[in-house]
Amino acid sequence: GFILSHVYLAAAGEARFSYRGFLWARIARVYPLTARADIGGEALNGCAIQSAALAAMPPA
Repeated sequence: GFILSHVYLAAAGEARFSYRGFLWARIARVYPLTARADIGGEALNGCAIQSAALAAMPPA
């Protein structure tokens, strides 16, 4: 986010700023990382829940 803001702030000073272009660049660069982190977090959460469920089971 910082790099995008830095680049687009310079573009705004030169009157060649495009808000639509800024949003597109931000979504295209930041969203994939966010999606991967969300998927990884959900996978870890699922493992933790499964582990807790197995630990709570009485011995056979």
